Amino acid sequence: MCRFSAALALAVSLLTASAGHAEVAEIKLANQYGFGHITLTTIKGEKLIEKHAALAGVTLAPKWFNTQGSATMADALLSGSADVVSLGTTGFLNLWDKTRGEVKAVGPVSAIPMYLITRNPAVNSVKDFSETDRIAVPAVKVSPQAVFLQIAAARAFGDKSFDKLDRLTVALSHPDATQALTTGAVSAHFTPPPFHEDELKLPNARIILRTADVFGGETTQVVLATTRKFHDANPKVYGVLLAALKEALEIQRTDPKRVAENYLRETGDKMALADAVKQLTELEPAYDSVPRNTVAFTDFMVKTGAIKTRPANWKDLFFAEIHDQPGS
Repeated sequence: MCRFSAALALAVSLLTASAGHAEVAEIKLANQYGFGHITLTTIKGEKLIEKHAALAGVTLAPKWFNTQGSATMADALLSGSADVVSLGTTGFLNLWDKTRGEVKAVGPVSAIPMYLITRNPAVNSVKDFSETDRIAVPAVKVSPQAVFLQIAAARAFGDKSFDKLDRLTVALSHPDATQALTTGAVSAHFTPPPFHEDELKLPNARIILRTADVFGGETTQVVLATTRKFHDANPKVYGVLLAALKEALEIQRTDPKRVAENYLRETGDKMALADAVKQLTELEPAYDSVPRNTVAFTDFMVKTGAIKTRPANWKDLFFAEIHDQPGS
């Protein structure tokens, strides 16, 4: 966080600086692992940036890299190491707040379900966690999983105790958290697909909380984000990016086998193709262009002091090109 804070003051001024007229010829995209971030994997595997650049008559080459965690993604975007990042909605909201709206979302990446899985036989709800438990989340306090855990704690222990379980959380990537749950290094993991399938095969493993239970439906968990400066200085390139995002989401809704093949090839995941196809088929509704429950996230985060600014509505968080969607 220190590195993030140190970069922030300089970054905000750079984000608002005027840009030249020439649009970029290379777009740097940062992605993460898992089905929540699979949309960028589809864009890469299907070469959708290249396809839509050619259709638009734009000279544009994508440069890809993978990293983990919203804080790392924020650093990459603010430093200019990445032009576009795929990050959790709550991490994005922190970034939107801290940059005073100079970072916005291009569109939703996924609204996949997530599950709080434990192997501790004494734990049947969040009320049962004790000081000996450790709960793995991608980032303490700021990841979507961490915020969902806070919401559950507020409901279980009262609003003033929303952070009661924070001290039990540890930051681990999902692959590392799955391994830690397997070895017993942690007793619970708040996880998205596909990791939950392997975890539920472990002795005593079971789900004690689903994200759909929190807001009465699924929530946009991951967004694609960029800076206002990049958006405004590169309208043609931005159009290519948005077209690629929309086509990737459409492929994910209609051709899960193709998506699974891309995912396994690009990530090196050893999951069986049939298992990946099955899970992606079940997740089909999670991949659309409608922002879901983003304002509910911000309301809670403003209430707890995690962010200072309350958007007037969901459109404050997203660039205007998707304002025709029935978001929330």
